[in-house]
Amino acid sequence: MDNFERENFESILDQQLFFHHFQPIIDIQNQNQTIGYEGLLRSHYIQNPETLFNTAIQKNRLFELDTASIIKAIQSIEDVAEIMDSSVYVFLNVYPSTLLSQTFFSLLKEAFPDGIGSDIRMVLEINESELIHNVPLFKKTLSQLQSLGLYIALDDVGKGASTFERIIQLSPNFIKLDKHFASGLHQSPNKQNMIRFFLDYCSKHEIKLILEGIETHEELETAKTLGITLGQGYLLGKPNQLDCYL
Repeated sequence: MDNFERENFESILDQQLFFHHFQPIIDIQNQNQTIGYEGLLRSHYIQNPETLFNTAIQKNRLFELDTASIIKAIQSIEDVAEIMDSSVYVFLNVYPSTLLSQTFFSLLKEAFPDGIGSDIRMVLEINESELIHNVPLFKKTLSQLQSLGLYIALDDVGKGASTFERIIQLSPNFIKLDKHFASGLHQSPNKQNMIRFFLDYCSKHEIKLILEGIETHEELETAKTLGITLGQGYLLGKPNQLDCYL
């Protein structure tokens, strides 16, 4: 984040000078049917949204930014709820430390006055860049959220803090394979074998597998041949305003 962006961080957060674009998640085996959308924070005042979150961490304001982003994304969805297929999932990124805050549950209840998950099939996509220090407590928290009707996804699996142990411990509803696996997939037997492993594991444990970062027709066709059902990437749909996809 450059000096201009750093100086304006407080304004961006306090005045909520950001919005969301949504990227479709596609059933590549079923006529490219859209099964969900991932909400991605954007702002006219920053080039890279990730740096906004990094600054929030440095300034000890991550919880504020994370929850403000989630609530604003929910509001964007509610604005088009009448024309949106109620069966689609909405994936919203969240940091583990945010989920462990008791305040987070209160904010969710405010966002869903008719009951959490009643209007939106919301998937909390766990940001894998932050370590989980108390795994038993975090697992209990996820179970509570799932019991309320929310779904859990592990993001960027195969990158950063994500481990096989974490997958086993947390029992997610979705696993999103990092874009590294899609890149050049058609030319990499090793990546293909790893994807076969994940497909087999997910099938046995009733977990939906999503391959991120599909950008070429060769990658798409290889993913389909391997048996990948759900995909995400620029080839399948770029992030855009939600109403552009409805």
